[in-house]
Amino acid sequence: MTASDRILDLSLLWREAGLLYPGFHRLSLDWDETYRTYLDKVLAVKGELEHHLLLMEFLNLLRDGHTEVLPPRQLLAERGRLPFQLLYAEGRYCVGAAAAEGVPFLMGEVLAVNGIPFQKIREQLARYTYRVGDYISPDALGRLLPLFLRPKGNVLETSKGSWTFALEKGRLEMQTVPSPEVPVPCMMLSQDRPALRLYAGDILYIRTDDLRTDDAAPAIAAAIREHPSLRGVILDLRHNIGGMTLYGARIAELFLSGKFRGCRKRTRILDGLGAASASQLLRTTPEEQQENWKSGLLEPGELEEAQAYRSRTLCRTYEDSFGTPEHKALYSGPMVLLTARGTVSAAEDLTALFRSNHRARIIGTPTFGSTGTPVLLSLPGGGRARICSVYYTLLDGTEFIGRGISPDRLVGTQIADLRRGLDAPLQAALEELGCSG
Repeated sequence: MTASDRILDLSLLWREAGLLYPGFHRLSLDWDETYRTYLDKVLAVKGELEHHLLLMEFLNLLRDGHTEVLPPRQLLAERGRLPFQLLYAEGRYCVGAAAAEGVPFLMGEVLAVNGIPFQKIREQLARYTYRVGDYISPDALGRLLPLFLRPKGNVLETSKGSWTFALEKGRLEMQTVPSPEVPVPCMMLSQDRPALRLYAGDILYIRTDDLRTDDAAPAIAAAIREHPSLRGVILDLRHNIGGMTLYGARIAELFLSGKFRGCRKRTRILDGLGAASASQLLRTTPEEQQENWKSGLLEPGELEEAQAYRSRTLCRTYEDSFGTPEHKALYSGPMVLLTARGTVSAAEDLTALFRSNHRARIIGTPTFGSTGTPVLLSLPGGGRARICSVYYTLLDGTEFIGRGISPDRLVGTQIADLRRGLDAPLQAALEELGCSG
């Protein structure tokens, strides 16, 4: 990789984010000066890995879960994979899946890697990936951690003992921990896309783990029609990685009547004429601007708009709507929504539809705190990137980017509950609907 390749990679990220990213209003960041600083760093890097880590660090300064650099797949493959997967449980991480030799450590809390406390490792890796509170996606940790490990002889310290492991070049068969349950009679209606169960004979449980296809809403509608005397419905979005907001809205239409909205959105205004006018206006002195006010050449708000162009904060706002005025929900009874940090992207849009319309009681923990239609880029030097193009708040203006949508009732998943095989948030949802087991 030449110096020109490295400069082009950084320049493309700086340019595209500068044009498209809608969240500069919440950052104390001079994007141009930041680019200058990282340009010097890019010219000084040694090797391809260091280069891509630097690009990840650069784009991560925008603090958005839909804005990131993904290193070349070949580079990741050459480094190898972890022979285990992590599972997050209320501020701590444990071994949630492992290759054969790691099975004794399943559900062991991760304490350190190669003698470094895991909390410190997470703080270091947060330079390169999105973090909200104490949470970094287990998938992101799984991608990043091998970049800082040795090929062999790594030591994972857990609450169940120490495991010496090597990075693996191919995919591994892993044993996962059993899914937690609740002590309530249950009938399985469907096992996937979505998973549908009937608890206590009259509470419909729906788990959908993505919104990438449009098959969930018809399956849910069929289950509601087949069980017309439901006491309640639980929609579990705790592991939903998102997809298409429209597919989520079609689920919401089963439970919301009329025309409804969920979020207030903002996206950048790209207007060549407006940018030219702003550049000319901002070159004038305060005295000249005052004269222009008096003569009527400067309109109200025009100076503020020009300054917004310069600071990359000029946006248009809008609100998506779904349903129709005459639309009637298929089910209008009691409902609970389960959320967690694993509720991401379009799943947060779906959560917002229920929250903004006061349709369901939300139980669990806050969502991921990132949603916004990313622009996808291929980097000249290899690898990929994506940049958020839409910034969201709830309809009432409540911010959730970088925070998550908060539940009405906070019920987290503890490692102790997982070891007992108990799904505490689901138990709380059933209790909310009058089912105590």
